[in-house]
Amino acid sequence: MATTHEIQLAIYDLSQGMARSLSTQFLGPNHSIEIIPHTAILAYGREYYFGAGIACDDPHTFRQTRQMQPIEIVTLGRTQSSRAAFDAWCVRVTQDGTYGPASYDLMRRNCNNFSHDAALRGLNLSRGVPEWILAVPERFLSSPMGQMIRPMLEQMQVTVPGADSATGSNFFTSAAGGTRSGGNDSNSQDLERSAAVNPWAHLGTTSPPCTSEPKTESQPEPNSTILRKDQFPALLQYTRPLISNDTKMVDICVAKLTTSDDEYKKDLLTRLGNELKEPNSPLDEDAIELLVENWKESKIHALYSLMLLRLVVLHPLTKDTNIVQSIAATLTSNSDNTKDQYTVVNSAAVRSMAWCALSNAIGSDQNQIVTTLYTEQGTLEKLVDAALLDLVPERQTRVEVRQSASTFLYNLIIKDKSLGIAECNNDMGGDEISDMVVTLLCGVMDGLNDEPDLTTKIRKVLVVSKILFPISDEESEQGTGIRVNTTAVNLVNNLGFTDIFIAMSLEDVEPNDDSKKLVALVKEILPVLRSI
Repeated sequence: MATTHEIQLAIYDLSQGMARSLSTQFLGPNHSIEIIPHTAILAYGREYYFGAGIACDDPHTFRQTRQMQPIEIVTLGRTQSSRAAFDAWCVRVTQDGTYGPASYDLMRRNCNNFSHDAALRGLNLSRGVPEWILAVPERFLSSPMGQMIRPMLEQMQVTVPGADSATGSNFFTSAAGGTRSGGNDSNSQDLERSAAVNPWAHLGTTSPPCTSEPKTESQPEPNSTILRKDQFPALLQYTRPLISNDTKMVDICVAKLTTSDDEYKKDLLTRLGNELKEPNSPLDEDAIELLVENWKESKIHALYSLMLLRLVVLHPLTKDTNIVQSIAATLTSNSDNTKDQYTVVNSAAVRSMAWCALSNAIGSDQNQIVTTLYTEQGTLEKLVDAALLDLVPERQTRVEVRQSASTFLYNLIIKDKSLGIAECNNDMGGDEISDMVVTLLCGVMDGLNDEPDLTTKIRKVLVVSKILFPISDEESEQGTGIRVNTTAVNLVNNLGFTDIFIAMSLEDVEPNDDSKKLVALVKEILPVLRSI
């Protein structure tokens, strides 16, 4: 009776669980994926896989050096092919270029295609890799996000070990009849090179604590969560919300809003104007209600009303005035493709002032007036989406709108506890971040280096910094260290956003304060991104 050998398929998730939680948000529900699969053939006590060529390892050593475990092992059947016969097949498809060291292709010739061909052709089985795994690249890349970041994923593979590895062999070496240059490289060095070209290789892993001293003054090495405060002098200048509280325009606004012969209205708004000039003074509720009910009468009326409302939200209010709800509803009604060309917030000046009023409301200590943003389902998400759209220069050409929208996002991230920034779960060694924060992080980073306005650019960098280093003003004054959100740092690294900070760090510093501030912020953030 002929000897047979059991053949199994090892299925790994290169994203280590993050594809399941992030893909719907990034790719949309029609393109979401559960895992980013890597498969390998388990045969003859070895693990055969394809990356930069075909290689095989001891399964235990492979998983230990790559720091990943299969999520599933599927039995494909039994084969009568000997190990020598299968190894000969591997050499043959390496030599003819089918699975050579330079033949990797994300769509047509990846690790999963190799496992499939190895099972059907190399081992003469009737069962190969499940179709849903083979379809993942096309499913992913058919999405808008997939099309955008395809170049970054072209090297989604597991690197083959050095030719003289104690445990591994690769069929490029065997086929060529020689040894690879640099054959003394360790498996861990190969893994580091793999991570450099494969952004998914370490996705979801956490960095171990580091107890060594910093290598250089400019490149600190953090422990798992805490860095020294003295490493971030520029970032620590921004621990409070950005508030617009100038009252010089109050009298002009009141005059513009009271041009009619309505003496009652004139008296109300004049009294309100005087109250707004006094910090924290009680305000006339009838005057506030008048402003809220009529602020959208016209673009001019809206502009001057919002100039007053941005100050109103900084004062103690004794009842729900519907200010935030009214402004938020108007801004978000304009965030989809069915744009009403007549709405008042299509005016750049009005839209900018609307974001300014919401920024003040978020950043002020009168938190009761913004509770509806968190209690009404979808309101905050729509506002974040609208603000991110207003950060795109190609869509929003007016600088003042981009500045105000970026200020709103900065105040939101610095003040809001429900976004998941202040909340931490260290059970798995890292902080958890909410879906909204992931959206916010990716939206702000997208096109960051293309923003021509330095003020907007600085505020976008500050939004990112507050996600990476979620420190409040109270923590800044009381604590001695800066907590690092390692999950957010890993996300920035794995999505290739670190390159944006590198590019900004290499730009010439212009002789103005904003340029110097930007460079200082980037130079404090970049070493952390590089060291985790």
